[in-house]
Amino acid sequence: MGSGIAGRRLCRFLLIGLLLVGMWASVGLAEGPATKPAGAKKVKITISKATTYLTGPVNEDGTVNYVAAINEIYSKGVTRENNAAILLLKAVGPEMIDATVRGKVLEALGVDLPADGGYFMDLGDYVKATMVRVPRSDLDEAPLSEPDIEALDAARNKAIQQRDKAKAAQWNAEDYPDIAGWLKANEKPLELIVAASKRPRYCMPIVSSSQPPRMEYTSAFTSSHYLSPAYALIARAMLRLGEGDVQAAWEDVMTIHRLARLIGQAPTLMDPLFAIQIEDNAARAARAIAASGKLSAEELCRCLKDLQNLGALSGPADVVNLWERCMMLDCVMVFARQGGIKPSDILALTGDRREDLEEETMPEALVDWDLILRMGNHWYDRYVKLMAERDPTRRSTLEEQFERDVANLSAEAPGGGAWEKLRSRMQLAVRSHEHKRRAVSEAIGELLVGALMPGLGSIQVLHDQAAVELALTEISFALAAYKKEKGAYPDALAALVPGRLKKLPPDVLSGEGFIYKRDAAGYLLYSIGKNRKDDGGKGKDVRGADDIAVQVTE
Repeated sequence: MGSGIAGRRLCRFLLIGLLLVGMWASVGLAEGPATKPAGAKKVKITISKATTYLTGPVNEDGTVNYVAAINEIYSKGVTRENNAAILLLKAVGPEMIDATVRGKVLEALGVDLPADGGYFMDLGDYVKATMVRVPRSDLDEAPLSEPDIEALDAARNKAIQQRDKAKAAQWNAEDYPDIAGWLKANEKPLELIVAASKRPRYCMPIVSSSQPPRMEYTSAFTSSHYLSPAYALIARAMLRLGEGDVQAAWEDVMTIHRLARLIGQAPTLMDPLFAIQIEDNAARAARAIAASGKLSAEELCRCLKDLQNLGALSGPADVVNLWERCMMLDCVMVFARQGGIKPSDILALTGDRREDLEEETMPEALVDWDLILRMGNHWYDRYVKLMAERDPTRRSTLEEQFERDVANLSAEAPGGGAWEKLRSRMQLAVRSHEHKRRAVSEAIGELLVGALMPGLGSIQVLHDQAAVELALTEISFALAAYKKEKGAYPDALAALVPGRLKKLPPDVLSGEGFIYKRDAAGYLLYSIGKNRKDDGGKGKDVRGADDIAVQVTE
């Protein structure tokens, strides 16, 4: 897709939460109050697949309770015994849940966690606790002088650098004693994470702080809290590899792969992003084990089978189809509850904050909420359909057209911004008495779609890149097993089939085969990436290149 449009739309997605909060504040709805008092009149919308998409549960005012509906969908078949979220919370602690909804989340999960339960300690907190020498519970209140703060910052930066090195290659405790100490301090919570990763389901309840429940006020737990434990497990895997305990190292790597798949079960679009980040780290750690020379051919084949049995990460299509779609539809519900809509309500979403707006609320008689809901569904139906396209070239073309079409919905009118476009549409609508309501509603719907539809193509690319990383890892293990048995790497990847691989994994990014170059020192294996241009194995660190490569040198 066009990099300019894609980049802008991805940034809009990452900031959409802030934009929504700003909008609700501008119309006097900050901090999640009730949008209508109890017993309010019914909102004039039709509950159907074509309009509200989900048809229940229904709030007292006749709107869909999307928060409850999504919880019902994602919790189906989940029990206390199979839900990894319970063990993961016991590992990372309840403070990771927003305080405003913590009690409700823990109640829904059926767990009671003490304030100080020996939870996972982030590397920064570990460094501070080691330097200041106070109990963890007193870390935030520990008084520090200016020189102490500077020394602490320097120590934290040093520890992070050591952790990143410990993630990249096998090491011993003498190499990075601070990281070894950090892992030792977190033994108990890390073992809980290992146990959690073996459970099949992950369901963290979504709780809204508003009444009726609104999706933009859902606040519970974000998967970012799993990044630091995942990094710890990778560093521990490389430590165990350096110490010669290859089986334990492999178990840590598989824990991270399984954790990524669990996180991918969560409903919000941010969760797949963190799952991808964790998966990429796990793939690199796995390849370090394959290249270590410490596994026999039989052990390498067993590891390869473990990787093949993992299955793919959940893609963003399901999240887009449900969470992102319902987020937009719920936004329309908020406007509908107000009984009308003001220009500033819409323009706050587009970033156009004019002070000279006419702030009269457009009467409900001029707004067809059902039409606006159907418009939103049309755009999400179209996007989900293009995400199902498996041919990379065809999908890229569809994504580029989709991004242009969405961008045009909120594009600036000649000589002005979104407000000028909206006003122009209103003027045209007034002249056409017969179709006035439809024209006004379509103008509102277009601006809402243009403002709220996030840029999603880049997220699909990240997901495809993670799939390529795993495919390269599988081939790496097959190559290592071949070398163990034959004494040298093969001249071509075809030699791996059908002995080590039933077939070569596909390159979902390019739609072509992986490139393999054998030399006296080892091999170079790579995907030509999204640009479908052979950059010689050079990655994004080289300007204009985007190959994804594995380089093994002996």
